[in-house]
Amino acid sequence: FILSEVRPYMKSGDIAVIAFEWDNYGKSVDGDGASLLAVARSNPAMMKHLTPKQFGLIALEAPKIAQTKILRVFRRFLERSRSITNEPSSDVSIVEIESARHLDKHGDLNGHVGVEYDYPVYNEGDDIGASGLDKQHLRLIRKFEEQMTERGVTVILSYTPTARLYYDQQSETIDLAHELLTSGPDGLYAPRPPKAYVFETDYFFDTIYHLKATTRGERSLMVAEDVNSAFGGQPACNTNTQ
Repeated sequence: FILSEVRPYMKSGDIAVIAFEWDNYGKSVDGDGASLLAVARSNPAMMKHLTPKQFGLIALEAPKIAQTKILRVFRRFLERSRSITNEPSSDVSIVEIESARHLDKHGDLNGHVGVEYDYPVYNEGDDIGASGLDKQHLRLIRKFEEQMTERGVTVILSYTPTARLYYDQQSETIDLAHELLTSGPDGLYAPRPPKAYVFETDYFFDTIYHLKATTRGERSLMVAEDVNSAFGGQPACNTNTQ
């Protein structure tokens, strides 16, 4: 879906940096009805990127719309329950932080800047080793790179930052995905292997992929270096004087 969404806008001279969260490699590329329905309701124009199978998943999910009200009530109940349990409390809502209003003009999510979030990193990630690597993801990524190369677009794999606790558990599957994506004469360009993007758990905000505002600068520098390396180490952009 994401590759289809950006494909029409890529033009010669552009750079596409691919950094999918590793959980995605163990899930169906078709997604699930609930998520697709949410996308369709929030931005109907995106439905043009959906496949017939995905439309079918939406159709099956539609009768469950009423369940969202129940879930909303349940979430409120949980929020109130924290005040009478030993669970750490916070006035910060992760739903509020990860909202469209906190995306800046560069597409960066800044809702967590200056926020003290009391909860520990709760998302330990899916066991992609147990679920099995969905190689359709790899085929779609390689096909995207092939199409972009023909268009004069540079594609770079700059893997998502990942908590060490997760990488240590899933390294065999993660490294296999890297090998399958980069092997052969038509393999994708990856300046460094996945283990180079591993950080300690206390670098992360709420999940094993979301770096804190105080540590994301290190990741930003890595992305800049990765992009720069595709041009032989020479800066490819003019100084922005605007």
